[in-house]
Amino acid sequence: MTRDMNIKVVCDGKNCSTELEIDLDDGNWDEIPDMKIERELERNGWYSNLDGDYCTKCAEKARKDWRNGGEG
Repeated sequence: MTRDMNIKVVCDGKNCSTELEIDLDDGNWDEIPDMKIERELERNGWYSNLDGDYCTKCAEKARKDWRNGGEG
């Protein structure tokens, strides 16, 4: 039996449906899957905070909102 170990991350930006597919089979098997996901998001220019994950189009607004303490 084979299993395809991919995960699809969808941007949490308002009205954004940008997706990033991450292959968890790539790389080091000793690496924790959450760390692989974070590394790939960062490598692809995404921004993450406690509110979610944001694609390159939404990253700057998400950073600004995070600094200002909420969406605005």
